[in-house]
Amino acid sequence: MSGDSVPVEDLLRRAHVWHESGEADAAQILTQRALALAPGHSGAMALLARLRSVHTPVPQGSPTPQALVAAEHNNRGVAAASRGEAELALSCYAAALAVDPDHIEAWSNRGNSLQLLGRLEEAMACYDRAIAISPDYGNAYANRGHANESQARLQEALADYDRAIALLPNLVGVMVNRGNVLMQLKQFDRALASFDQAFAREPGLVEAINGRGAALADLNRSEEALDAFGQVLALAPGHVAAIVNSGAALHRLERFDEALEMQRRALVLKPDEAVAQYNFATTAMELRKFPEALEHFAAAQSLRADYIEAHWNESLCRLTTGDFARGWAKYEWGWRANQRGGMRDYGDQPRQGVDPWLGETPIDGLTMLLHGEQGLGDTLQFCRYAKLVRARGARVILEVQPLLLKLMQRLPDADVVVAMGDELPVFDRRMPLMSGPLAFGTTLQTVPSEVPYLPGDPAGIAAWRLRLAAYPGIKVGLVWSGDPRPDQPAAHSVDKRRSMRLAQMAPLAEVIGVTYVSLQKGSPAEQALDPPAGFALLDWTDELADFTDTADLVGALDLVITVDTSVAHLAGALARPVWVLSRYDGCWRWLEHGGDSPWYPTLRVIRQTARGDWAGVMGRVVAALRAMAAL
Repeated sequence: MSGDSVPVEDLLRRAHVWHESGEADAAQILTQRALALAPGHSGAMALLARLRSVHTPVPQGSPTPQALVAAEHNNRGVAAASRGEAELALSCYAAALAVDPDHIEAWSNRGNSLQLLGRLEEAMACYDRAIAISPDYGNAYANRGHANESQARLQEALADYDRAIALLPNLVGVMVNRGNVLMQLKQFDRALASFDQAFAREPGLVEAINGRGAALADLNRSEEALDAFGQVLALAPGHVAAIVNSGAALHRLERFDEALEMQRRALVLKPDEAVAQYNFATTAMELRKFPEALEHFAAAQSLRADYIEAHWNESLCRLTTGDFARGWAKYEWGWRANQRGGMRDYGDQPRQGVDPWLGETPIDGLTMLLHGEQGLGDTLQFCRYAKLVRARGARVILEVQPLLLKLMQRLPDADVVVAMGDELPVFDRRMPLMSGPLAFGTTLQTVPSEVPYLPGDPAGIAAWRLRLAAYPGIKVGLVWSGDPRPDQPAAHSVDKRRSMRLAQMAPLAEVIGVTYVSLQKGSPAEQALDPPAGFALLDWTDELADFTDTADLVGALDLVITVDTSVAHLAGALARPVWVLSRYDGCWRWLEHGGDSPWYPTLRVIRQTARGDWAGVMGRVVAALRAMAAL
């Protein structure tokens, strides 16, 4: 392998290994090659200075002639290995071991060359032999740990690294490797401690600092992570991993413009890095740069065909832009991305029933299980496909979340409705509700948008209308917040952007001729106890035990104004007027622009035109509500 094809960071990592193994000459050769590729590289210069200051102690006693010959062959192997001549190195180590079969350095070094050639099991045998000869030979444990890590034997690698560090406490490269293994095991606190340990011994070691940053990022300490990556880039401005990681940290901090520029910088340095392509695409999507996002999702997939997250996010991008044909097909990647619920045990159901039906075969005369898979709003939106399944001649079993059970029993196109977790009747085939659009080839023009597909209860609606008649003007229901989900970082981040506080709806109090009714449930409902000054808000949510009660109240209202929650879908399914207040990076189902929705004829989307600008949204809501109240 020529030096020009090896990344600088890899050369330095190998130089540290040789240095820690006591092979200063080999370490110096690799460090000089790194400097030839990156002149002035601070990490390489610091290591070279240390290497030039090392004085090898004179061995005690008089070595035997065999030992001297074996050492000479071993040193020739080390020199060959440092030049990337692994096969020649193996010949030298074989010669050393022919003279001295117990030469532990030759066994360990032979294992290193075998590792470079991808012959990992042979390498493991070499390290095992070195350890058998000298159980306290720390370098063999360090090298075996790397071989175990290469084979994803993470617990074994961790044990080897721990033993190596116990024997040789200054092995900073092994501390970094240990931290990397702990990152893969998702033990981020322990990983951070390992990187900190390496950093304390060698503050200029960029891999330790970058590792610290990665661990801090996974501990949701994004500001500290960004600072660590900044330290890396101050020492090594071309450090691709730190640039990629900085972009990801900026993305998490929602500094999307800065993130995109950092990710663009990463792509200039390493366009063949799939993660860099993917990160750029996700940030471009946040900034509503959909053509760029699609281009880079495709690039990520060309570099890694099974890049699950790239396929999944491409589906959301295509659905947002209205490309339903390709979007729904890509949406099936959500199962592998753990975005559409876990796979289930269907017990004694027929074998063919386990595989999802996607429209490929006739279903006339079959019993079909249609099952919810994600949130309440998703079930409310896609239960409409029960009608299409029935039209193909099938009997429909509908499985839904327990909170929706009573409401969905009103659905005229479901023969049986069961709650998730209850015993399922026997069925022939199953269809996840959100696979309905793919199974039926739904496009923007063919969305089954006939409403209401959920009927209201006339008696329940009449009862609420009677109570509301005591209050003046038009009756408007309000929902200002979704479910915060603080235990789910990604969902919590979305909720912070989609939700408002009741105080931000204060301008509604200026509109004359409106009575407001809270439809807010969950912990944000407590805000109704202290509404903005002059904001009269009726709150009967304690009487709303489930979605049937909420549906009856919604059926009695003139309008629902809500952030992007399940209530929007409930009102749309009931054919009630509903205004959805959408965040700037709105959900794919509301498309990228426009004020109407192909899914619900009675729904209007009022979007932020700048990130976080709820004041602008409320200004448009107030104007529209005044016009409605004046009619």
